[in-house]
Amino acid sequence: MGKRPHLSPMDYSLDDCKRLRERLEEKALAAYTSFTGGMESAEVPFVEMQLAHVEGLARRAQAMGGDLIRIFAAYERDGGPPGGRKLRDVDNGTDDSGPPTGQGDEPANH
Repeated sequence: MGKRPHLSPMDYSLDDCKRLRERLEEKALAAYTSFTGGMESAEVPFVEMQLAHVEGLARRAQAMGGDLIRIFAAYERDGGPPGGRKLRDVDNGTDDSGPPTGQGDEPANH
């Protein structure tokens, strides 16, 4: 599990994970995420923080010799779009298919 008190990236360095490599049979991690979390505070980079968490877990899984991370995508929310969260608005220079393009009327990182 990629959280406290198990194996949090805040507590286990890559070197720590390398030392665990020989002691573990299963080398997959579970990322406790919800990409619909924080929808009421769009100015806070919740998605980016969760992606950084998943990236940290991926590096640790690799250091342990693993190649699998279980990711929970999202909880259903009342009033939200079906299937999850629309990440950005096309008018702001982005769309749902990739990173900010910066070609809208407003800066993509406003």
